[in-house]
Amino acid sequence: MSDPWAFSLHPAGPASVAIRPCVEACWSVSVGEDPERLRAAWTGALEVVRYDARHVHHNGPDGGPVPAAAAHAEEVSRALEAACRGPDLGRPIRWGALGYIDVSGTDSIPVKSATLAFGWVREPDAPRGLMIRVTSGMDADWARLASLAEALAGEPCAQWITVGYRFVTVPWCSPLLADALQVIHDRSRRFRGVDVGDPLEVQASTWQHRLRSIGWITVVSDRLLATAPAAAGPLPEGVSSRRLTAAQWYQAGERPSVCDVNRRERPEAYASLDRWLSTLRPARGVHFLPPWTEPSSRRWVERFSASNALAPEA
Repeated sequence: MSDPWAFSLHPAGPASVAIRPCVEACWSVSVGEDPERLRAAWTGALEVVRYDARHVHHNGPDGGPVPAAAAHAEEVSRALEAACRGPDLGRPIRWGALGYIDVSGTDSIPVKSATLAFGWVREPDAPRGLMIRVTSGMDADWARLASLAEALAGEPCAQWITVGYRFVTVPWCSPLLADALQVIHDRSRRFRGVDVGDPLEVQASTWQHRLRSIGWITVVSDRLLATAPAAAGPLPEGVSSRRLTAAQWYQAGERPSVCDVNRRERPEAYASLDRWLSTLRPARGVHFLPPWTEPSSRRWVERFSASNALAPEA
């Protein structure tokens, strides 16, 4: 049975991208953080998909997928220790991202997955962006994903967390990955409520300082809000908010939406929340890498703004 939420570059070609429910957390990890705390948080995220995601791939050479083994958990532990100890450890992170997925084929699109991605840093003692992402099927238990988001927001190094929809590609080693990147670029104009993400997992350190996208639920740390406070005054209609220990939780409407402009789906709550948190967008230098350009990357970041009207797209 074909997946109605999977897309190919050519009408008769194989699908390389699908839309999935997702929780994504961005942390800013400084030298001196406790790797055991981070490991426990990652384990909690992995637990959501552990019984389904039995294969592992990474974005280094010979990246799999291969059956998950204890050695992969040990690799994660060593990488977290390297991120937290920096130059004191003297051991680099061997790969940029590692994902547990529920498919074994290189050309299959994961449904349930858990991914840990480390950002690049110029200096070994600089804060490093760290992304944790969990995806599920379209029949997702949104309450469980929201609960995971709240748990991840409890970490002191958390910067932002989103719950909503995201484009998910074939594994990084797939020959269809180039097609997938083009499909995301093209389909993002139609599905405005779907995060384009960072498919190559190389920009985590960039996004530790700014919000890439809002989601149905968007959690922003006090530390990040202090750099660029959200709008003042009463919340817009359709947007709710509550306090967490060291973060603010925002929700746009009762249910998540892909915001399909071809079907005239434009939940005003999404646009309102995007405006409310617009100060957290990057001011310049946004580039999602080819096939994106800097102007097209900027247009996507500002896709809910009044000057970037949501016209139907093919």
